[in-house]
Amino acid sequence: MLQEFRTSWTKQNEAVEAAKHVGVLRRELMEMAASIEQARREVAALRPPDGSGDRILSATNELDAIVISTERASFEILNAAERLMELGGKLRASGADPEICAQIEGR
Repeated sequence: MLQEFRTSWTKQNEAVEAAKHVGVLRRELMEMAASIEQARREVAALRPPDGSGDRILSATNELDAIVISTERASFEILNAAERLMELGGKLRASGADPEICAQIEGR
């Protein structure tokens, strides 16, 4: 019974650590998206009032596309990470090799 408790405790700690990693990843991706958005705003603010800044307009449009792509990629990465954590937990609960479950959750 004590061994089962230790095993359960270890699994819970591994799940908590995996959740922390996802949280860090989420925060870093959000900071990256915010930095790109700030750069986009700064480039847009440099636009000359007469509208002759085609290069700046082009750069602004490119940064807009980067922001959209970064948001989409962040969403997909976080969803994949959450699915892997869930899958690792399900495998562990069904009696799968704990080492393989830890590797899946680590990914």
